[in-house]
Amino acid sequence: RGCGACAAACPHRDVVLCGRELTVAEVLAEIATDEVFLSSGGGVTLSGGEPLLQPQFLTALAAACRARGLHVAVDTAGNVPAESFSPALLAAVDLFLYDIKAVDDGLHMRLTGADASLALKNLRLLHEAGKPLWIRIPFVAGMTLPPEEIAAIGELLRGLSGVERVELNPYHAYGESKYEALGAAAPNIPAGNPPDGEAVKAVLAQFAAAGIPVTCPTMGG
Repeated sequence: RGCGACAAACPHRDVVLCGRELTVAEVLAEIATDEVFLSSGGGVTLSGGEPLLQPQFLTALAAACRARGLHVAVDTAGNVPAESFSPALLAAVDLFLYDIKAVDDGLHMRLTGADASLALKNLRLLHEAGKPLWIRIPFVAGMTLPPEEIAAIGELLRGLSGVERVELNPYHAYGESKYEALGAAAPNIPAGNPPDGEAVKAVLAQFAAAGIPVTCPTMGG
């Protein structure tokens, strides 16, 4: 029935509950247990999945966090209706962590099943609203970031204000166990993934040549 009782009763954890519904007040109570740490230079990052698929809940939670003096970041791919970025949400969020998977429509469609127009439109909306941005760019060797795409992303970013940081996120295989748990086949990822250090350095060098300083947190900077 999806009630979760069997997961709670299973002594061997053969059945695991992977999510539960909470109210804003219940999530805020969870956050409050770490508030002493969060209010001393940290903050709250609201992520997913795609948190903006629940815009009303997200806005209420972000506003509640801000009311407690907490820094609020939202992690999004931006491929949601523009109305999700409401004035109330923009007022409650300090920082957007924004994915750019591709700029070219054809490549974006092959990667995600949708073109890039909506995600790029919403990125420009945040630019026009003056919101601080951390841009994150996934790197799957053989699938993303051919040289022409790196040049196009560089041109896009040079036209945006508010970009405080750009990060390269190399593909990793951490999600494969989730496919296994669901009894589903993992995506067919090209050979050479996760990409090695030399492949990552080559992409970072191409971004630098395009005038965009990019860091790679998984490589220590």
